[in-house]
Amino acid sequence: MKMNSLKTAAIIGLSALAISSAAAQTVSRPVGYETLEINQQFNTIGLRLVGATALTSTISAISGADITLAGAPSADATYIVEVDDNALAGAVVTGDSVGSTVTLSEDLSASLAVGDTITLREPQTLASVFGDPTVLTASAAEAGADLVSIPDGSGGFTTYYFFSGSFGGVGAGWRESGQTSGTIDATAVNLVYTDGMVITNRGADNTLVVTGSVKTTPTTLGLTTQFNYVSSVYPAGSTLENSNLSAQLTGSAAEAGADLVSLPDGAGGFDTYFFFSGGFGGAGAGWRESGQTSGTIDATLVELTPGMIITNRGEDQNADTIPPSFYANL
Repeated sequence: MKMNSLKTAAIIGLSALAISSAAAQTVSRPVGYETLEINQQFNTIGLRLVGATALTSTISAISGADITLAGAPSADATYIVEVDDNALAGAVVTGDSVGSTVTLSEDLSASLAVGDTITLREPQTLASVFGDPTVLTASAAEAGADLVSIPDGSGGFTTYYFFSGSFGGVGAGWRESGQTSGTIDATAVNLVYTDGMVITNRGADNTLVVTGSVKTTPTTLGLTTQFNYVSSVYPAGSTLENSNLSAQLTGSAAEAGADLVSLPDGAGGFDTYFFFSGGFGGAGAGWRESGQTSGTIDATLVELTPGMIITNRGEDQNADTIPPSFYANL
C-alpha cells in the first residue's frame, strides 16, 4: 500500500525526535512531517500531525458552552480544544476565545467540571495544509481542478478547489464548490485533525507533505450513524490491534451486524475489517477481514492508514482511540 510505505521511516523519525525531546527536558512535543500519497481520483486522508499548543490551563468556571480558563492564550482566535482529563478526556471540539473565556462549538457543561484541564491548539487550515497557491491542481473551472472535501458534521461534505485566476492569474484563490466569482479566505477554513478528508485528484499521482506536532494522548472520535470519515490521528505504529477500536466499536458474530473499519488500499479501493465477537462465551473472538467466515487475522499487522472510514451500524457514539504504547516516551 502506497499510503503505508513511509511508516517504518516515520517510526525511526519519531524515535529520534524522542531523544531530542529528552535532551530538551521534554519541554516540547516532537514535531516532524508526513508525506501522504495522493493518487488519481479519490483519496481518503487524515491529518496525523497537529498544530502547536497555544495554552494548557484548568477550567475555573463553566456556563453552558462558555468555559473560563485560569489562563488566556496570547491571541483571541479559533482553536482546537482538547479535554485532557476526567470524564471527557480525549474529547476534541473547536472553540472561540476572548481573553480567558472560550465558547465551545458544543455544550459540554454536563460532563466538564471546574478543575478539568484543557489544551488549546492552533488549528490547521485549508491554506496551511494545501497551500496558497496550492500543491494540488488548480483550474479556471471547478471541473478541471482537484477537490478537497471536508466533513460538514451532518453526514455530508463541504468541497473546495483552487481557482487559477483569469489572464495572468488575476484573482486566483480558493473557492467553495459551486462558487463562480471571488474567492474565500482559506486561512479561516479550519481542519480538525479527527476528521478524514477526501481529495479528488484529477491529474497524475501526487504527494502532500504535512508538518506539525505529534499527539501523544488519547483521542475521542465522534461517530454518527453509518459512514464516518476519520483520521487515525497517530502518525506511526497504530494498528487495528493497539488502537482500542475493538473495545469501542460494535462487534458481532456476523459481519452484517458489526461496525466496519475501511482502510484505503492505495489502488482506489478499501480493505474492510470487522470485529468478530466469537462463539459461545466469546471463544475465538478477534478481527476479521470483510467476507471472512472462519478464524481471525493478526490485527497487529494491519496498520491504520492516515484516513479511514468507520461504518457505525448503531446510534451516534464516541470511540476512544489510544496512541501506541511507545508514544509515552516521546
